[in-house]
Amino acid sequence: MSKKIDQKRRQYWLEKINAWKSSGKSGFAWCKENNINNKSFYRWRSIFSNQNKPSLKLNPDSFIEIQNQKCCILEIEYEKYKFNLKDFSFLQLNNFLKILKSL
Repeated sequence: MSKKIDQKRRQYWLEKINAWKSSGKSGFAWCKENNINNKSFYRWRSIFSNQNKPSLKLNPDSFIEIQNQKCCILEIEYEKYKFNLKDFSFLQLNNFLKILKSL
C-alpha cells in the first residue's frame, strides 16, 4: 500500500471519528446510522486514541507500602477519571490497575 493511500485512509477515519465525537452518540449507534463498519470504526478509534494518550510515568517516590491485607478506601485520579476503591484486596487492586493501564 502506498503512503499516499495510507494517508488518505487515515484522514478518512480521522474525519469519521471526529464526526462521531461531535454527535454525542454511542459508537455503535453512530456507525449504524452512518452505515459505517463497526469493527473498522472501533479499530481506528483505538489507533487514534493510543496516539494521543500520554504515557503513564510514575515516580517510585510516590508509592507507599500497604501493610494490611485489606484497605479501607483508596482514591485514584487518572486523567479525567476518578475512582474510589473500598475494602479491596491486593488481588482486586492488581486487577483494577491492569484495567486502568488499558484506558
